[in-house]
Amino acid sequence: MNSLERTRHVLAAFKHHWPAPPGLYNKQREVVRSVVENKETVVVAGNQLGKDYVAGAIALLFFLYPEMFFQPQYVKEVERQRIASGNPALNVE
Repeated sequence: MNSLERTRHVLAAFKHHWPAPPGLYNKQREVVRSVVENKETVVVAGNQLGKDYVAGAIALLFFLYPEMFFQPQYVKEVERQRIASGNPALNVE
């Protein structure tokens, strides 16, 4: 899955998990796109721009659906290593 497809999945997850708000405006979608495509994202300061809202939603989706932000083979490798380490608190199988 390429970064454009992953960005579309993240935006669709926003609409699914947060249906009441009117949605994300252009700058917020740009932040989502940057998080999906880059290792580091910097957002400029400003009042009432929705930075905290989009950052909180991205963080939640990051933990719920890591495959949206990483390549699937990387997620499988991390999960394999986590299970092999024997950490029962994190086992969801």
